[in-house]
Amino acid sequence: MNWTRNQQQALNGLGIPRWSPRQAMPDRYYYRLGNTLIVGDCVLPVAMPQWLADLCWALAQRPVAVSSASQEPLLDFSDWLDKAPPADLKQQWWQRLQHG
Repeated sequence: MNWTRNQQQALNGLGIPRWSPRQAMPDRYYYRLGNTLIVGDCVLPVAMPQWLADLCWALAQRPVAVSSASQEPLLDFSDWLDKAPPADLKQQWWQRLQHG
């Protein structure tokens, strides 16, 4: 909202904070897992799926939320929160981890 100068001065004088619209939720959620970046279209659940818990165990890391991508994400977990990814996809991830 655009406040006029008089409105801003009046609000400041009364100690009333100016209303501003809430920022939109991000379309993608990024997590750093050691040196690896993972991404999804929702927040990671506290009880991670077993395949992701196994990956965290193997890397000896827990996912940490980051604000944006500074590199190409290794994997997109969006489709794999309620089911295990196929073996060939997991194999591709492990190969990228080894060479990445």
